Amino acid sequence: MNIKEELKKRNLPDVLLMNNGDIVTEKNWIQRKKELLEILSENLFGHTPKPPKKVDTIEETANRHKIFGGKAKTEIRRIVFDTPKGDYSFPVEITIPTSTKKPPVILYLSFGTKYPVPEEEIIDRGFALVTVYYEDITPDTVFGDFTSGLSGMFIGDRDRALNEWGLVGIWAYGASRIMDYLMTREDINTERICVAGHSRLGKTALWARAQDDRFYMAYGNNSNYGGCGIIRGHIGEDIPAFMNIGSYNFFCEKFKSFIDTPHSDLPYDMHFLMACQAPGPVFITGATNDGGMDPLSEFLSMFETNRVYKMFGKNGLISSEKMPNAGEPLIDGEMGFYIRDGKHFMSREDWNVFMDFFQRNL
Repeated sequence: MNIKEELKKRNLPDVLLMNNGDIVTEKNWIQRKKELLEILSENLFGHTPKPPKKVDTIEETANRHKIFGGKAKTEIRRIVFDTPKGDYSFPVEITIPTSTKKPPVILYLSFGTKYPVPEEEIIDRGFALVTVYYEDITPDTVFGDFTSGLSGMFIGDRDRALNEWGLVGIWAYGASRIMDYLMTREDINTERICVAGHSRLGKTALWARAQDDRFYMAYGNNSNYGGCGIIRGHIGEDIPAFMNIGSYNFFCEKFKSFIDTPHSDLPYDMHFLMACQAPGPVFITGATNDGGMDPLSEFLSMFETNRVYKMFGKNGLISSEKMPNAGEPLIDGEMGFYIRDGKHFMSREDWNVFMDFFQRNL
C-alpha cells in the first residue's frame, strides 16, 4: 500500500491551515493548536472546566514498605481538590526506584487487576510509576449516567449541555490534578512525566497531554476512535457502536448528533488530537487482531501528523512510506509507533517497547 495515496483517499482536513485559510507556521502554531482544541472540545470531548483553585494531598501510607528486595519504595496519597459541589478526592499509588535520583515518571491510568503492570521491569528501567485506578476518579458509567464520582460533582442528575465534557474529559481532568501534585515533589523528574493508558484510557492520556503541556509525553495503547485513529475511511469503532453499548458517555452530547453524518463531513478527525501532542514525544501501539481498532488508520494519523513535527524541525515519525509489520518498532523519532500480534489488551511487550521509546526520548 502507498501511504501517501491512501491519505489522499481519506481527504483529511489540513492541520496546517488556520480556520481563516492562513498557512500555519511555528510562529502561529499556538493559535492553531487553540483552534484544534476548540474543535475537539466542541464536537467530541466536550469543554473542560477551569482547574480547581487548590489541590492538596492527604498522606495515607508514607513509604509503606520497600519492594522488590529494596529496589523501590511505595506510598499512597489522596489527591484533594475543590469542585462546584465541595471537595473531592481519590487515591494514587506512587512507586519510586531507590537507586535512581529524580527518575522520570509514568503516570498510568489503570483498569486495575484486569491489566497487570510489569512493575519490577518499570523500576529496573529507572522509571517511577504513579498509578491511579480510573474509576476512583469517576465511575465508568453508561447511557448518560453522570451522577457518581467526580461526574456527580460537576453534572449530577441534570442533563448535560451539548458541548459539556464526557468521561474521557473527566478522567483527563483527574490526571491533571495528579500532575498538580507531582509538580510539587523534589524526588522525581517533573520535566519528564508521561501519561499513559489503554483503550478508553489511551484516548484519555492523549486528551490529557493535548490540553496540559506540563505532561512531557503521552502513550496511547489501542486508542483508535477518540484517540489516534483516523476516522475517515477507518474500520472498527464508530458512533453507532458507542451508542448501542451506551459508551457515548465518553464524549459530549453533540457527538451523538453526528450518527448519520458521513465521516467525510465531520468537523474533526483524530490527527487533530495527534497534532496537539507536537512537538513533544508521543507513542502509539496497536494489535493485529483487535476487532474494534484499526492499526492502519492509527499509522496514517501518525504519518499525517509528521508534517507538524517537521515544521518544528523535529524528526517526527522515522519510517519508510509503508505500514510497518507486526513486531517492527518505529522508535527513532519523537513519534513512536508499534504493532504487535494479538488482541485488545496492554501487554508486557507493549510496555517494553514503550519504555524503549521513552528512554530514547529522555
